[in-house]
Amino acid sequence: MISGQLRPPAFSNETRGAARACLDALDEAERRQARHATSPFRAIAAIADSLDGDRPLSDRISIVRANLRQHDSHEARLDAMSGSTLQSAWPLWFKSDRQTFEKPLLYLFGSETLDRLRMLSFESAGRGILCNDAETRPSMWCKGVQPALPLWLASHPDCTPYDPASAAEARAILRSALQALYVEHKAGFYYLATHDDTHVDDGPLCRSDAEGAISGMYRLRLKPDVNTNGNSETTPQVRLCGAGMALQQVLHAASLLSRDWGGAAEVWSCPSYTRLAREGRAAARWNMLHPQSPPQRPHIARCLGDSTTPVIAVTGYAQHIAEQIAPFAPARFLALGAKPLRGTAGADFPGAQWITVIALKALVDDGALSAQTLEAALRAYTLM
Repeated sequence: MISGQLRPPAFSNETRGAARACLDALDEAERRQARHATSPFRAIAAIADSLDGDRPLSDRISIVRANLRQHDSHEARLDAMSGSTLQSAWPLWFKSDRQTFEKPLLYLFGSETLDRLRMLSFESAGRGILCNDAETRPSMWCKGVQPALPLWLASHPDCTPYDPASAAEARAILRSALQALYVEHKAGFYYLATHDDTHVDDGPLCRSDAEGAISGMYRLRLKPDVNTNGNSETTPQVRLCGAGMALQQVLHAASLLSRDWGGAAEVWSCPSYTRLAREGRAAARWNMLHPQSPPQRPHIARCLGDSTTPVIAVTGYAQHIAEQIAPFAPARFLALGAKPLRGTAGADFPGAQWITVIALKALVDDGALSAQTLEAALRAYTLM
């Protein structure tokens, strides 16, 4: 009988040591590099290359590259026979050596189907950091994946899904995953959707912004063309939230709102609507069961406070992914998402002009703007 050998290796202090060594190596790589990758896809690929190229460290981690799209860095290494790199996680669980410890697992793959993702999570025994680059390929689906896949991610209790907008967000989230899974030994796995768009400003994240990104959202600094001209108390204001590639359209919409219609937008990057919603539900349950204790405030409540400013949340997935945070928005809330274009590659994503119009509609409904302004915007953007 060999069934006893078909278990994932045991978590141990060696696991923690390997994860800390990975984090130290990433710190050193950050200090050495004058320039950083400029998209989530390239950031994750660069991290994999860096860890895989560290020969002493490569024996203590597992990097799986399954159908990874080749990037144009001359440092790319896709040799499945070298170092810690594998093409499947399956061999990791068939080790005959009972002393083998659980190694940090970074699983890079590209798949649009839920069946494939479920197979990969089974291969990895529901552990690891899974990075899907499906969005970098032509597809008829929103963000390159079938609609069932984000639903599964949002409903799977052991999965923490993210949709980073920038390389800096991707790096912060990956570091947090290493810390949570392999130093603190928390259960489950992380999922990152990685795109190759470089338009979002990728300046370094300060510590508070990195912590906010990991928790699900953080406020971006307002751009020079998003201002109130010194009249913040009388200028109509909205809060625009965006995840992944959708954040670029949100930033453009904020600019249009200021330039064309005299409004102001507070822009938030939301790498994980799902994490925000889960924490919100958990806090609401705890508060219900502990009525005499000080109430817990989830991260989204600390971010949005009690303001009556309308909130518009945008995602590159279907609308219901952003709608998860609706119960925790203190004011008028609207969610926007993409729709697949049937029969052809691509999806219908909310554009900057449409986001602007939705923001104006929220302000009209709140009595902050006249309906004539909304009609003028619809005509100016030829949306009516």
